[in-house]
Amino acid sequence: MYIKRILIAALAMLLCFAWGCGDADTGETVPVQNDIITLMGDYGELYAAYTASPVDVTVTLSVDMAYSFENIFTITEGGDGYTLTELSSGEQYVYDAAEQAEAYKAAGYLPPNEVAYPDGEVYSSRLSGDLALERLLSGSNLFDGYDSGCVALDGECLFTARAEGGITSYTYEFKVNVTDGDVVFPATVKYLIEVNK
Repeated sequence: MYIKRILIAALAMLLCFAWGCGDADTGETVPVQNDIITLMGDYGELYAAYTASPVDVTVTLSVDMAYSFENIFTITEGGDGYTLTELSSGEQYVYDAAEQAEAYKAAGYLPPNEVAYPDGEVYSSRLSGDLALERLLSGSNLFDGYDSGCVALDGECLFTARAEGGITSYTYEFKVNVTDGDVVFPATVKYLIEVNK
């Protein structure tokens, strides 16, 4: 009986040493986070630098379904909010700082994915599942009026980021099947975000 308890305690200690139960100074666990940073290369730093700066990008939202269309906006973040410019018409729209979600959705803007791994000359990752779909659909008003039961992700979404001293552009590319009453139709969607600064 005591031998079992000793074995369990020894196993727990070994796991503790193998995974690093905590930093001696702070008591916080850090090895898993460090492993993720190692796997992602310097993408974590690029992501942190990008999200620390005000948004100044050009967004191209391309949709291919029964018909194809493309929306192109610039979205610039200032001290008092966001300015959107529709490049095809030159029309401008202004949102205050509290309307961030509305501004992003109107422009078709999605921030870069938090996780990506070196993949040749780019960083990439794949997104799937209901949470990923909700995030992708929240990036524009394209599917307003359709709930998650009406739109299904067909396969995975490919996220790709290019960087040169910082993130310079990134894309989300995915396919969905949309149910509208008795009709089901496929759509291919691509968000292209190019950094202007």
